[in-house]
Amino acid sequence: MLNKKTYILGLLAFALLNGCRIQTIPFNSSKINSAFFKNVPGLWGSRAITGFDSITIYRALLQEELVDRDGLPEFKLMNEESKQPRADLVGRKNHHELFLCQVYTGKNKDRLCVFIASSYDADNKCTKLGPAYLGVIRMEQFNLKKALTIKQAKDSTYFIADATATNLLFIAEKNIPLAYEKLCDVDTPDDSLCNIRIKEIINSNTNKIGGKKPTLYSTQKVFSDPDALLFKYYKTIKN
Repeated sequence: MLNKKTYILGLLAFALLNGCRIQTIPFNSSKINSAFFKNVPGLWGSRAITGFDSITIYRALLQEELVDRDGLPEFKLMNEESKQPRADLVGRKNHHELFLCQVYTGKNKDRLCVFIASSYDADNKCTKLGPAYLGVIRMEQFNLKKALTIKQAKDSTYFIADATATNLLFIAEKNIPLAYEKLCDVDTPDDSLCNIRIKEIINSNTNKIGGKKPTLYSTQKVFSDPDALLFKYYKTIKN
């Protein structure tokens, strides 16, 4: 079984885990392109934002890994960048791709942000797309104010279709870097300006755990791993 605390966070923040086999959908990370974000400026609802110039995408790959817990084997959701030990010679399991996207909206460099979660089976087929959120970046915080709906067009492309109100806060360990401060690429994955480590998540929506009070989740306490929600630079989309 997956670590209980890890499972709780997955249900609440990402809804990543599903114990039943479900129908696969024709989605993968290549579908996250310029057309995917076409409705984002309008969904944010600011008259000052009419489009976007570019989008910088960071990705976290979480896999179900077999670990040794007090001499007993146990599957745990682990970031591919985690330094924690894994068991050897284990077959492929489900995995999850999480994306944090910085949306640059014009000359003033205002930054919207989009979070997207996707889940895959052992055959690398997508079994779940979402949840997804839209918000704004303020220093070290991703203020997520809208829950997004993702739809598939007739030509099999995907796009963000509409939004409803929500209230989540992702807090990084340091200020979120601007893409133009450092030219990130696939050859600079370890540069501190080319990764984002989420240390806390605050859910201010009414929920089963906190009721009407905000609920705080520490990455270190929930996963026992500071790298559990480490996002690495993935790609840049030019509009």
